[in-house]
Amino acid sequence: MSPQVCHCVEVQRIDDLAEDIRALELCRVDGGVFTPAGPGAHVRLTLPSGLQRCYSLVNGPNEDRQLQIAVQLDPASRGGSKELFSLAIGDTLTAAEPDNTFALAEGDDDVVLIAGGIGITPIWSMIQHLEQAARPWRLYYAARSHRSAAYRTELQELERSAPGRVVFAFSSDGQRLDLPAAVNSAGERTGVYCCGPDRIIKEFRALAAGLGERAHFEDFTPAEIAEGGFEVHLARSNMTLVIREGESILDAALDAGVEPEYSCTSGTCGSCITTVLDGNPDHRDYFLTDQEKAPGDRMMICCSGCRIGPLVLDL
Repeated sequence: MSPQVCHCVEVQRIDDLAEDIRALELCRVDGGVFTPAGPGAHVRLTLPSGLQRCYSLVNGPNEDRQLQIAVQLDPASRGGSKELFSLAIGDTLTAAEPDNTFALAEGDDDVVLIAGGIGITPIWSMIQHLEQAARPWRLYYAARSHRSAAYRTELQELERSAPGRVVFAFSSDGQRLDLPAAVNSAGERTGVYCCGPDRIIKEFRALAAGLGERAHFEDFTPAEIAEGGFEVHLARSNMTLVIREGESILDAALDAGVEPEYSCTSGTCGSCITTVLDGNPDHRDYFLTDQEKAPGDRMMICCSGCRIGPLVLDL
């Protein structure tokens, strides 16, 4: 795999969207444009500290001169959100070209959108594109409170223009997102898109099992990285890596100059799936089903680890 194209970008705008949620607008220092990736896309950022994190884009149509992201400050995070919240206008970081593993399909008659918490970010991008194309949509949006709901004002304005298409569920008001109602509202040619924390995604996947390819989801809770302290042998590269605590196999491979396929780094997209030649992987991802994990012949190296080793991978 050839290295992914990256650009030096500068923070040009910062806005507080909601409680502990901040929007950042990033532009290329050289003044160039980004390759359009469509609604549902994400971008991989390398922060000034060297940390790499992926964030969904909230870009609307025809916005290819900037990357717009919305970040929720997470006290339990591994540092990404805290560092982004510390950035000021004029600070620089590195951004890869946007990628999309949660794309909005063109052939749906209408669209049902489901968002939980900060999972509204790719959904908001979808809404802007659907509005421009005059395509019908409905949104079910769960948040802790009115103050913590990003884009609440914009969504309320859209609801006033066409009542009945935005349903809020605020935990502070004792409300709970009615996922069965949201999924069951889908017609035979309705696309259903869900983004949110693990609890919502698990329930959604069970409810939407009969929808087949019309059901799309993206988990906004990064998978927990497996424990370190084991060795991985990369067969094609003929090198052995020692995986430290808190480090992923992907991180170690990149540091060693190996360039595996990867994208989301959160165990969701499937880009970093790798063949296991020997050893017993400790699966931590959201992408593979239990049936696909059972043989132990492949794994997601951005988060999964090793139960019995050493692991030998086809890299």
